[in-house]
Amino acid sequence: MSMKKNNLLILLSVFVFASCSQNKLQYFGGDSIFISDNNDVYVAGSGCKGTSETDRPLLWINGIEQTIGGIGNFNRAKSVYVDGNDVYVTMNTDAGAILWNNGTEQILSSVEFDEANSVCVDNGKVYVGGQAHDAAVIWVDGVQQTLSGSCVNEVAIHNGDVYAVGYEGDYFHGPPCIWIN
Repeated sequence: MSMKKNNLLILLSVFVFASCSQNKLQYFGGDSIFISDNNDVYVAGSGCKGTSETDRPLLWINGIEQTIGGIGNFNRAKSVYVDGNDVYVTMNTDAGAILWNNGTEQILSSVEFDEANSVCVDNGKVYVGGQAHDAAVIWVDGVQQTLSGSCVNEVAIHNGDVYAVGYEGDYFHGPPCIWIN
């Protein structure tokens, strides 16, 4: 393992321990990590100080925790992406699928179990992959595009092409799907 990777693992271990011990969360989980060009570490996830009735979407920046959305059943931050000074986080909440950007929430879907699972930015366009009304979707700058399939778990851009990965049918039994453009 390279020295840089080893140092990153040590930093992340300290970050996780410090976040847990300082905030006394009963549980927490990190779902996504982004490391900026200036080595700031962003982690999106969730935590709970009580029962599942008090789940809260969380964003840690260099180990400092902040609650970024409402508290409720199974509310969690799923993905984080940083573009310049803009921090984007996708959240799945009781209110539906949400894109958070520097403190402002944009409701992508107001259906309770719809999902915003992944976010990335390319040339100023914001891409969010998820699920709406039991269909795989990508939101581009907030405009929904429905795909064949059931859910997008991850979206990425490479050389101007949009790639998404997810599944068809039931999460546990359906075949994986890859969409390009």
